Parts: sequence; structure tokens; C-alpha cells
Amino acid sequence: MHKFKISKSDQNYYGTEPLWVDQYTPKDYTLEITKTLNWYNDLATAKDCREFLKDWFKTDEQKLKQLATIPDKFIPTTYANLARMAMRGFPIDEPHRERIAESINSRATLKEDKVDIPASVRSAPKLRPLATAFIVSEMCDEIEYVVDGEDPRKLDVILENYRITGNQYIECAQKVENIAAEFTELLEARRKKKSELSEDEEQLLENYSNLATLSVIKKIIRVLETHSLNLRKRYTERQKVLVRKKKPKDLSKMVKNLKYLRSEPELGITSLDPTNLLNCSEVWTYDTKTKRISRFFTSISGSITVRGASIVEFNGDMSSSKLLRKPETQLKEFQECAKKDLTSWYSGIKSKPAVVKKRTTDTTLILKVFR
Repeated sequence: MHKFKISKSDQNYYGTEPLWVDQYTPKDYTLEITKTLNWYNDLATAKDCREFLKDWFKTDEQKLKQLATIPDKFIPTTYANLARMAMRGFPIDEPHRERIAESINSRATLKEDKVDIPASVRSAPKLRPLATAFIVSEMCDEIEYVVDGEDPRKLDVILENYRITGNQYIECAQKVENIAAEFTELLEARRKKKSELSEDEEQLLENYSNLATLSVIKKIIRVLETHSLNLRKRYTERQKVLVRKKKPKDLSKMVKNLKYLRSEPELGITSLDPTNLLNCSEVWTYDTKTKRISRFFTSISGSITVRGASIVEFNGDMSSSKLLRKPETQLKEFQECAKKDLTSWYSGIKSKPAVVKKRTTDTTLILKVFR
């Protein structure tokens, strides 16, 4: 039998070639044969189809001779794919078997017309099947399973013959949710008195009069909602896979342009590491040249950061600086204050508040930082 080669990318998108074993009997012959033919039509070339027919007629020399006279252009691809399905275990019916032979007889007399095709004309790309419509149709089949008392299928079983893109997960979920909403309306209508029903609700009850009990309707809703939830989960998981992990930033490089005074022996103060200024909520600094203590503050947690040689993203209205008239004594008091007491201590400084300067200098001490 011809070895049908499928590229790795096509396998990921369309799945592997179907195979039927143990005298398989399809539940819905027409639906399954249509879906499988769509699969072959998207992947099998005219050369593949010729090989399928060679395998099918390998004991019929007359048919093989006729097949050899048929140009690739006129190969009956649909019937070649049917033959391939039959050889892989699908029980095609007798009329279809006869049409495979007839297709060779009718095509053997055709000749390929020689037409000059301009070099600028390119063949159109293959169109991928619209998986969404098929999947939603199969979701609707779940309703029949519930009504007949059968167990609903798992989502993996429904999707096994399809390759679905990220956005199609959401599209399918939305359509299934719309169907579930209709049954939710039906459930509410069943609970109302006849006199309370609207015209639309009466029509809805009439359309689903075959559903005898409320328990069946509830089960249908649960099944559809479960499928919708799982489709959305798959979309979320797919997005997580697609998101590239960012390389951790070197914090020291982010603050390399920030100027500050490492320590002041006379005051007995050593500056904090400037990387602490990244993504914080409150910063206290002191300029040994101007003798001003500055408070940078924001109510948005983690907003304050460093950009270039400046402290940025703080709230200007909530930040200010004050002159310290006795820095040795006042800074010692400051260092001993707990966070909850700093606001009270700062309010006790009698000098007039001024606007903070976001750009630091080589005389700036970094006193305290809070996240």
C-alpha cells in the first residue's frame, strides 16, 4: 500500500491519517465519510490519489492501463480517496465501490489540454477547513446523546479529528454558550404558568415539546456549559504557551545612571542599595549639600521606580522636601522612627515644604525605602 507522507506541520494541524479496525461500523455514514473526504482533499495530491487507485486496482490490469492514460489533472480524486478509506478499514457501500470503477472508465477518454499559463500566475494556497462549524455541529449531537440516555462525549473525543486555532476555541465557546442560553430560557419557561408565558416562550416550549422532564433539560445545560468552560480553558492554556518568558532584567544596570552618596561618616549614615528604589511606594532621601530631606510617595503600590538619573512615577502632590536646621540631631531621630511614626515626625519639622527634585545628585543619601 502507498505510504502517504504527511509533513509534521500538517500532522499538527490536521491530525494523522484515519484508520478503522475490527469491522468498524459508523454511527452516521454520510457525516463521517464527508468529514474524512475533506481531510484527504486538503492533504492528498493528484500523485497520491493516482497511487491510491493503483493500490485499489492492483489485480485489474485493464483498469491499471486506463489509469496510466489519465493525466494528473483528470484523476478522480474523490473516488481515489474513497478507495484509500476502504483499504484502511472504512466500510464504504456498494454504490460507492461501483463509482470508483466507473470514474476510471469516464476519465480514460479525456485528454489534457495544453494551455500556456503565464509565469506571473501563482496557484492559490490550500484553504484550511472551517473547524468551528463542524465542532459546534458535534456539540449539538451531545444534546441527542443526553435525550437518548447515553453518556456525553469528552471534549478530547469531539476535537480529535480537528485542529483548532486559538481564536476558534473562543468562537466555539461563544456559539455553544448561545445554545446553552436557549435551553436555560426553556427551563425558565417550563417553570412558569401558562398564563405568564410570552409568545416567544410558547414557541420555545412547542419546539422542544419532546423533552419530557426538567432533569433532561438541566443535564443538557450542564453538558454544554462544561464543554464551553473547557474550550475557554484550552484557549487560556494556549495563550500561556505562546507567551515568551522575558529574560530577567539586571537591576544594577537599571540604576547605573543614578547618582547618590554612598555614605556620610559625619552623620553616621550609609545609603541603601539603589536597586531598592525599583517598584516601591515610599522613598526618603537627604541632600548633604542643601540639607533638605525629601519624601517621595505614591498611593499606588510599587509605582515608584528609577529612570535614568531620576526617581519617577511618584505623586507630586503627596511628595515634598523640608530644610533640616539641625541635621545631626534630626536625622538621628529619623533613623530611630518606625514607619508609622515618620509622618508625625515629618510634620513636626517647622521649615516650609518645597517641591521635591526627582533628579538625584552625588550628595544624595538614600535613607529609607518602603514597598
